[in-house]
Amino acid sequence: MSRPSRPHYQPARLTPSRRQDRAEGPGRIRRSPRWREERGDVPGWVLVTLMTAGLIAILLPLAEQHLREIFVAALDLVRP
Repeated sequence: MSRPSRPHYQPARLTPSRRQDRAEGPGRIRRSPRWREERGDVPGWVLVTLMTAGLIAILLPLAEQHLREIFVAALDLVRP
């Protein structure tokens, strides 16, 4: 009985930017100007995170009792 053939390994193609990286020597990483554009909007994410935490801090005292009742009811359904 023959074994199924394994997929053939194909090395990554060297694009012009990868050729340039190799030309600069081992251990050196050359970052393209486009890399900075792809980092994302860090201050925007920080603002979204802080606003979300603020909303939770404001709404939790208002909804805590109701959420506790829902949680206890769900546990009562599971307990024998």
